Amino acid sequence: MPCQTYEQNEWVIHLAGKLLANDPAATSLLALNPFQEKEPPRWIRGEHFRYKFSRIWGTHSSEGKWWIRKRIAPYFPPLNLEGLKKYFQSRSWPLPSTPSKDK
Repeated sequence: MPCQTYEQNEWVIHLAGKLLANDPAATSLLALNPFQEKEPPRWIRGEHFRYKFSRIWGTHSSEGKWWIRKRIAPYFPPLNLEGLKKYFQSRSWPLPSTPSKDK
C-alpha cells in the first residue's frame, strides 16, 4: 500500500514544529508528554512504520502487545525550529516559539 509523503501532508511538519516548541495544544494530542515541565526537544524526526494486529493466540498478544510494527523507512528527516523557519514563513504560518524564548 503506497504511503503519502510528508510533502503531501504539510500538517505533519506543522505539528512537528509545534512539538519542538512544546506547544500545549500539540502536546495535548500525546498520551504522555515526555517534555512536560522540561526543555522541549531540539530535534524531531518522523519514522514510517507498518502496523498489523497480533494474533489472538500468538506470543505478542499473550504479552499484551496487540500491535506488531515494522520500520519501513524515515518519513521526514531530523528537523529543528531554526531549520523550519523558512518553511513556516513560505506558508505564512507563525513560527512557534519555545517557552524559554518567551521569557
